[in-house]
Amino acid sequence: MGSRKCYVGICFGEAGFDDGGCEHVSILPLLSGYRDKDNLSLEIKTNYHVHFEDHDIYSGKHDSLTVNHFRVIIPKSEIESYSFFDVDTFKLFKKVEKECSEHGSDSNIGIPNSSYDGESAEESYRSFSQEPA
Repeated sequence: MGSRKCYVGICFGEAGFDDGGCEHVSILPLLSGYRDKDNLSLEIKTNYHVHFEDHDIYSGKHDSLTVNHFRVIIPKSEIESYSFFDVDTFKLFKKVEKECSEHGSDSNIGIPNSSYDGESAEESYRSFSQEPA
């Protein structure tokens, strides 16, 4: 979104209002956060999924809340991009980001220096992409 706010969730599709227009989408957020202003990495701040499980909202046993109370309506004009999301892949990416932050990265391409024992990522790429003799 234009504000760098990010949601990971289930999209219910277009959300129409009384005027008949469909300029919005409705989602059930499972995670939310923002993109860092400098490097645009995703920072998750709210885990709705855990909240829904811990408070019996998924099961419908909560005394007053359902998942429908947490739907978010977003103007389509605010959506800059969307994609599928895999939690396990996200965790691996965050692990590499942390290593890069702690040990530096090779040529700012997201490969921790500590992984290469002195061989640069650029040299690794060159040797990998060379055609066999």
